[in-house]
Amino acid sequence: ALTGRAEASSTIRVYNSNNVLLGTGVTNSDGQYTITMSPPPTKGSTLTLQVVDIAGNSNTGQFAYGLEAPPMKLVSDTGQLINDEVTQNGTIKVTKDATSAGWEYSLDGGATWNTGSGDSFVVPEGVYADGKVLAQEINASGLAGLVSNFGPITVDQTVPVAASINLATVIYVGGTQSLVS
Repeated sequence: ALTGRAEASSTIRVYNSNNVLLGTGVTNSDGQYTITMSPPPTKGSTLTLQVVDIAGNSNTGQFAYGLEAPPMKLVSDTGQLINDEVTQNGTIKVTKDATSAGWEYSLDGGATWNTGSGDSFVVPEGVYADGKVLAQEINASGLAGLVSNFGPITVDQTVPVAASINLATVIYVGGTQSLVS
């Protein structure tokens, strides 16, 4: 089943890439809908969703069906605490579905997307807030599936400043204290 939200009392129609109607539904008063599709589409296939409101206004969009948000994990969390997402190694492994044609990642909250290669990407040194490091899978038509949010991460590759040491010796001579440094 396909679920989502649109304007209340709208009619939703779902078509496959051959423009065959797979299902129809009507949104409830909260704008929510559930549509059972027949025949069920193939995971990763391109679907077209048409929304028609009660005034007859129509909007159509396409999406990649069934591509879940790809899991992401730091290859090496070198921070002091386990899973603190503070590291000197910004390599993130992406686990993509075998049915997807590829994947993309973003370091700016989705404003720009970079084509993924292999099964990982490197986050450059810096502090990234929740919602900045993202990944998504792509189907054969180039449409994206659900977006995965890594969460906040700090990549710190700066060598710390050497500690300074104050050498001081206290000497007692004849009951008098002297400081020698």
